[in-house]
Amino acid sequence: MLKIVSVKKAIVEKLKSLNIKIVANEIRSGFEKPAFFIQIIPIEMASDPSFSNSTLLVNIHYFSKEKTELENLKMIDKLNILFQDCILEIDGGELTIEEKSVEIYENVLQYKFNLQVVEIIEEDESKYEFMEELEMNI
Repeated sequence: MLKIVSVKKAIVEKLKSLNIKIVANEIRSGFEKPAFFIQIIPIEMASDPSFSNSTLLVNIHYFSKEKTELENLKMIDKLNILFQDCILEIDGGELTIEEKSVEIYENVLQYKFNLQVVEIIEEDESKYEFMEELEMNI
């Protein structure tokens, strides 16, 4: 089963290539800019005995150094390139990035996308007996 912590680690690894500090969400002030905050919010979770289906909202907050529109626009371009392939590799599997969106509020860029997680839950077949012979009348 996919762990949300693994999703966050994969996003952090991808963002490291931009050489910008990634700050823990618990720190609200006094951090050095530019910086990223990463929020992952489960927005839908459903399951039955054979599969589970969930949607995660990923919100990457970017605090620019000079708080300018130009810095935010350049970062949008960089993030679009970084996440352009629409696939995020996690624990040997792949998740599809869906519904990208951007919002700038009080000079803080919020780059958002959804991740759709569908997992097939395999049953332990050893607890069943194999069928020996099947007779059919047609």
